[in-house]
Amino acid sequence: IFGTKGAHIVIRLPEECRDYGVISLNRKGEEPVYLVPWRQGLHYMAVTETVFEGDIDDIHADDADIRWLLDELNHLIPSLGLTEKDVLYTWAGVRPLTFDPAFPKGARSREIHDFSGSGLPNVVAMTAGPVTSHRSAGRELRDSVKARIQPSGQPQAVDYAPKPLAEDPSSPALLNHYDGISLADLRHAAQHEQVNNLRDLLARRTGIVWTESRGREGARQAAETVADILGWDEARIEREVADYTAYVDHTHRPPSGA
Repeated sequence: IFGTKGAHIVIRLPEECRDYGVISLNRKGEEPVYLVPWRQGLHYMAVTETVFEGDIDDIHADDADIRWLLDELNHLIPSLGLTEKDVLYTWAGVRPLTFDPAFPKGARSREIHDFSGSGLPNVVAMTAGPVTSHRSAGRELRDSVKARIQPSGQPQAVDYAPKPLAEDPSSPALLNHYDGISLADLRHAAQHEQVNNLRDLLARRTGIVWTESRGREGARQAAETVADILGWDEARIEREVADYTAYVDHTHRPPSGA
């Protein structure tokens, strides 16, 4: 496996840009860049493509990533004149590409690896399956698994409809600038979605981390809202809030000095 880091920045563009996106190549004409409409009238700009050899548990956009993305965006739309102060937050991930010495940044061909020869029968892994083609990658991997293990039940139709969270539609929103998640939604997730900590709740279950403020100002109220369900006392609430705040300030950091 070979990894490349892809960093993203989140910005608020003028209102006339709302709901419009751009797909282009970077200034070298080598790799794609994307300006994608996001929730709350925001946009995110992506994506870098740099070799990653660091700690897989500590992946974040650094100042060089942010500067590169801003330069690319200002090249695409010079009239914006964006600076680091316009970046609200960032995030990054690492692509698990297929290692091939002929390709300095990893091979892009999608490969399924069978680990039977390594003493792991019926264990397979896929490399070079990007998020943008996740459905076709999923079908390919499904077919590979199906060839090895017979289904235990009858085929069912896939349901793509979102599952509602709220048990109380009148429940107030956690954040005053985003009404997509209510206090009732938090309690529902804590009861039914195997939440272990506040990071689970706000980043992995409800997506509050992707809002403009990353949910920092609602962290304590969120922890207090689910404390009785998860058995948290005041000391645990304090630890959870501190851990979540540290997490977003590092993993979803704004530029240094912004």
